[in-house]
Amino acid sequence: AKELGIEMENSYGMMKVKDVTPSSKRVNVVGRIFKISPTREFVKSNGVKGKVVNISISDGTGYIRFPLWDDQVNLVQEGLIGLGSIVQVSNAMSRENTFGELELVLGKFSNIKNMEDSDAMPSYETLAERYSPSTTKRTPIRDVVAGNAEISGTVVQIFKSNFVFENPPDESYVVVSCVIDDGTGNIRSVFFRELAEEVAG
Repeated sequence: AKELGIEMENSYGMMKVKDVTPSSKRVNVVGRIFKISPTREFVKSNGVKGKVVNISISDGTGYIRFPLWDDQVNLVQEGLIGLGSIVQVSNAMSRENTFGELELVLGKFSNIKNMEDSDAMPSYETLAERYSPSTTKRTPIRDVVAGNAEISGTVVQIFKSNFVFENPPDESYVVVSCVIDDGTGNIRSVFFRELAEEVAG
């Protein structure tokens, strides 16, 4: 196409986080890390030990998370990336995870790299306060946006599913998925483990 002078749409360009959908392919985004989960170690079904850490990034238009598995975790443990770092994630796929959050999947041909800091990107403090505040305030459901919120409402629907999930080798936990309504709107809510047991009575 280039040799023939035909301009092709660039499907590999950088995307804004707000434009990523659960079915996006070849996702390329740049964002600042505002949250890193503790590293969790586990044993795979083949008996091999594994580890995972979850990273949350934002460019100010929304946030997205992605897990780093096994050797990728070294990026965090060796200090190559950390809270406040700007990273570029390339050639990833997106999906909705079991928490209902948008999540990137880094495949064989995906890449993550550190970028130079930029004043054009919102600061770590701004993003952490917006999407992961230390305190929350009561919010009408109609006004809920991505990030942390406190809501109060009535459970109006419970989705039928497997309420007990097995996590090999010996862990099982309860999950309750429902819809909560406060009169201003409704929202799907998912409760895990101890909270799910509380909700289930």
